Amino acid sequence: MENDTTKIKGTFLDLFSGIGGFRLGMEKAGYRCVGYCEIDSYARQSYQSIFDTKQEVEMHDITKCSDEFIRGLGSVDIITGGFPCQAFSLAGKRKGFSDTRGTLFFEIARFASILKPRYLFLENVKGLLNHEGGATFETIIRTLDELGYDVEWQVFNSKNFVAQNRERVFIIGHLRGASTRKIFPLIGEEGSVDKKSTTIHLAGTTNTNNNLSSHTRERTYFTDGLMGTLTATDYKTPKQIVIGNTNPSGRGINGQVYDSTGLSPTITTNSGEGSKVAIPVINPDKNKPRQKGRRIKNNEEAMFTLTAQDRHGIIVAGKIDGEYRSTTTIHSPEGICPTLTTMSGGGQTPKILVKEATKTGYTEALPGDSINFAYAHSTKRRGRVGRQYAHTLVTGDQQTVVTNDFEIRKLTPLECWRLQTFPDWAFLAAKFGSRKIAEEILTKKLNHYTCDYPQQMSDSQLYKQAGNSVTVAVIYYIAKHFDNNF
Repeated sequence: MENDTTKIKGTFLDLFSGIGGFRLGMEKAGYRCVGYCEIDSYARQSYQSIFDTKQEVEMHDITKCSDEFIRGLGSVDIITGGFPCQAFSLAGKRKGFSDTRGTLFFEIARFASILKPRYLFLENVKGLLNHEGGATFETIIRTLDELGYDVEWQVFNSKNFVAQNRERVFIIGHLRGASTRKIFPLIGEEGSVDKKSTTIHLAGTTNTNNNLSSHTRERTYFTDGLMGTLTATDYKTPKQIVIGNTNPSGRGINGQVYDSTGLSPTITTNSGEGSKVAIPVINPDKNKPRQKGRRIKNNEEAMFTLTAQDRHGIIVAGKIDGEYRSTTTIHSPEGICPTLTTMSGGGQTPKILVKEATKTGYTEALPGDSINFAYAHSTKRRGRVGRQYAHTLVTGDQQTVVTNDFEIRKLTPLECWRLQTFPDWAFLAAKFGSRKIAEEILTKKLNHYTCDYPQQMSDSQLYKQAGNSVTVAVIYYIAKHFDNNF
């Protein structure tokens, strides 16, 4: 992985390392790992396949590490750790420190009391903040305070970096007297993985005075960035070229006909009416046209003169049963296809209904949405449909996605790793047990499902490892704000 700088900023000890989510982010920010600790043998196997750990200290059960062994690790600048969260998670039984997994925080405290790193960089579920009415989090802060650490924390949601709704609290401890600066709160555009996409790209204005500082309604925007905020008066803007009206009165937004060379009008429900865009065609359904010459013009050519008699653009061949005309009309293939719409509010859009504890009893799922099937028949759960993003990844494989063909399929292990912003080479190294094999698959553009290399890590473990990991992009974003003066 490429670092932000060729100079090593400092060293870190990777506790509760999992498959190395903390490590990837820290290394990208310019820090070097000196040792790691992970009790799960499968996660440790993936970790060792992804990273070169030959010169590093390897630890398994953290509770078996003696104080003398810890002193032998020497100096370290940062201790990182996503200590087990099940004891504090809403998805678990929330037993807190009464759960043996909850007591593992005190192992981090033990390492910190002996090694005295300048920073502690920890992660856990958002539920840690309100567990036992805040008493659990107060215990953590008080413990670190007694060890000489000032504490700050902030909740980050992975959906600001990648298409996964995953809220986690990140805790940073500052060793008193070490002259470390405050890091949180972190806000702003740089939290995005793609800074370019968060920028508004103003293209110009349709205002006759060509004044960008005023007449904001007339501003136009490039498609490679964000556009301006939509307002209730956008319909007043002269951005569309209106060439006629099909209503008998000659008025009304539902009857407006727009030139195909202008900007598209806003898609609305229009009481069953679709937007009308005129393509240069004259009388396509008449066997004997009134005028000589071509009956059809290509798109972007000058249009024929509009008259009150001619039907322009679309051949209607028939109609199927239904309440809304625009969604039930059958068009001849010899004519022009009508403008694609949102089914004109007729309820004709295909959708999948997912059972939820809502007023209606279900939530609609559309292509690109995710569905959590962990509790498929529950009548007490909500929020099972993710709007264009995945739910928080867990250790199982219950995450699914709705395809464009309205089929429901499980997320693949690779997709889950991508949702934690692991690079593909890291996933392939874990799957096949070799960084070299991963690089060869990517270089030769092989299909990792059908290639000849034997899979070393099962899909069930790969799902579990992704669910237990941290989002690498969030770690990197925070880590690059640490001091450089170690």
